Amino acid sequence: RERLSLAQWRAGDVTYEGFYPPERMDGREMRWSAGSAAVLVAPGDVELTLFSPVPQDVLLVSDAGPLDKLRLGGEPASRRYRLPDAGDGRARTIFIMPETAFVPMAQSGAPDPRLLGVALGVRAGRDVPEEAPAPGGAGGREAGRGEEP
Repeated sequence: RERLSLAQWRAGDVTYEGFYPPERMDGREMRWSAGSAAVLVAPGDVELTLFSPVPQDVLLVSDAGPLDKLRLGGEPASRRYRLPDAGDGRARTIFIMPETAFVPMAQSGAPDPRLLGVALGVRAGRDVPEEAPAPGGAGGREAGRGEEP
């Protein structure tokens, strides 16, 4: 009997791997990564909002190709990408790789002992608005073109 991969049995538009449960941040649902993490999304348009209170670079790579390298530090950054359909209906994986992680308790004394990478909000499928993200946070590209982030 064939074994199913996570991409084959996932439910919903987004599946999170390596993230803590969702939290509300500035009116948005976000999830903190525990260092490097991944999301599985349906092919098509996806909008990512990333946040880090500490300055750091975050590399975004999909299984269709490089997406972006972002510099975060204090303000959320939103980017929109188009992930191609491989023709088999499977989800696409986006790997989120921050350059560092931190523990709020050690950094600021906040009563939070978790190891955190970046906060991520995802809108995929029918949740992605037709218009592009607001200026200042706008950007993104199509995956699979082979660009270097």
